[in-house]
Amino acid sequence: MTDNTPEIQSLLAEAGRAFQNGRLEEAESACDKLLKAAPGHYYGLQLMGFIRFSQGHADAAADCLNRASRAEPDNPEAFFNLGRVYEQLGRPDDAIDAYRNAHERDREDTGTLNALGTLLAKNGYLDDAESCFREAGERAPDDAALQVNLGNVLARKRDHGGAETCYRRAVALDDTLAPAHNGLAQALLALGETDAAMQAAERARNSKPDHAGAFITIGNIEKARARPDQAVDAYRNALARDPENPNAHFNLALALLLAGRLDEGWREYAWRWRWQEFGAPKRGLPQPEWNGGPFAGKRVIAWGEQGIGDEIMFASMLGDLAGEAASLTVECAPRLKPLFERSFPAIGFVARQDSPARELLDADADIQVATGSLGQRYRPAPESFPQRIGYLKADDADTSAFRARYRRLYSGKRLIGISWRSGNAELGAARTAGLDLWRPVLATPDCAFINLQYGDVKAELDAFSQQSGCSVLFDDSANPLENMDAFAAQIAALDLVISVDNSTVHLSGALGVPTWTLLPPSPDWRWMLEREDSPWYPAMRLFRQRTAGDWTEVFSRVADSLAAFKPDTTR
Repeated sequence: MTDNTPEIQSLLAEAGRAFQNGRLEEAESACDKLLKAAPGHYYGLQLMGFIRFSQGHADAAADCLNRASRAEPDNPEAFFNLGRVYEQLGRPDDAIDAYRNAHERDREDTGTLNALGTLLAKNGYLDDAESCFREAGERAPDDAALQVNLGNVLARKRDHGGAETCYRRAVALDDTLAPAHNGLAQALLALGETDAAMQAAERARNSKPDHAGAFITIGNIEKARARPDQAVDAYRNALARDPENPNAHFNLALALLLAGRLDEGWREYAWRWRWQEFGAPKRGLPQPEWNGGPFAGKRVIAWGEQGIGDEIMFASMLGDLAGEAASLTVECAPRLKPLFERSFPAIGFVARQDSPARELLDADADIQVATGSLGQRYRPAPESFPQRIGYLKADDADTSAFRARYRRLYSGKRLIGISWRSGNAELGAARTAGLDLWRPVLATPDCAFINLQYGDVKAELDAFSQQSGCSVLFDDSANPLENMDAFAAQIAALDLVISVDNSTVHLSGALGVPTWTLLPPSPDWRWMLEREDSPWYPAMRLFRQRTAGDWTEVFSRVADSLAAFKPDTTR
């Protein structure tokens, strides 16, 4: 029987009608008869693929659509639908290949380019996704949604100016499109234009009042304005519309923690693992996850999370955990292991590697817990922090050697460590204060300044010294990126550390060295608001910008304070 006989055409029509009307069993029966009569019938194979997909049989659907693509290899439709099925199966690479095959066969179809770009972006292929959306936008310049998709990719690439342009194009094409207004608000916020960002976010909210994303953006703007209570209200409004939204929950946590509402904040902080943009992966260990209950009598596996600064800060709670648990093993960054072992001799530490070490797979352990989750139990309020000067201990001999060398070089002078740059990819610019801003501080009499900035900064320091006449010692015997233990000894040898918000202040504060941390008006959640001290580090003093972006006034205050600073001679 040929593919075009009246019987085949009748079966195809019958199957198609039944499928369109949701009668899947009837459609399957007719299609099955068709394919028995004509096994390579393209439309029959494709329709059977749709039927299988609608029945939830994605593997069988993929098989049918693969056969359809072989039956008519120049037809883009089968490849496009095969891409949809592969997405459903969680096979993104195969889906990308299928969409590319569809695009090669029909370069005018913007729907294929949009699907391909969306999947590429979802899987982190941002450059390829950008190319797809740009090509689609050229073919369909009046499609506002394509401009939004391109803007989303550029925003993820931190090209916020380019993203703003795309969102403005989308708004010009369709002023009712809430995602366009919301994307514009996010781009403007990233560019520091909070008032304009709020106007755009309010347009997004008004365009679609049930759009949770607009309320999240409003919350982010309020948080950037150092108004955490208003941010909390916005995030709760988002959750009223989308109760399981991890973005809203996680940002709610940050706003609550910033406001000092720690007990509420820690509970929401558990949502970090479900937020797609959270940069740190959850550790896959076999033990049951901690459920918030007591650790008493339990054998516990704990693991450090996020960056080095976070690991150091959260390590302040390891003593509490060790005092409660029957036994404790902690996985940490390899360069922190010697320092942590010296500081917490009763705890067993394991260096983190790609695959969990044998000690972490202990089937007899009762609980596993991420160290950032310990705040829920041990730091529910600012008053629950212990008043200890430091909890990490540098090597005594190495510390004495650093201090003796610096004393020989700078007899009688106060030893001041400085760091001026944050490595945070998203927030580093707001936390960085270039060396030129430091001149009032570096001109303070009776002080010797030692570089604590990680990275290759020798050329930068040499150029600054030649230009300004200010001297900062570059000591390459302590490289924090390679040897955190030596870096801890270097810091412990100093009288004072002055730094922007980066991992250096966490190490310095944890060692109990007097530390002055320089902050923007809306800082990271851990520094809270308005206070000049930190419950995490009692030896720390906070210097906050009074106007966003104005470091000059901050350094004027720091210089005045440094002139009056008297080192603790008992250290």
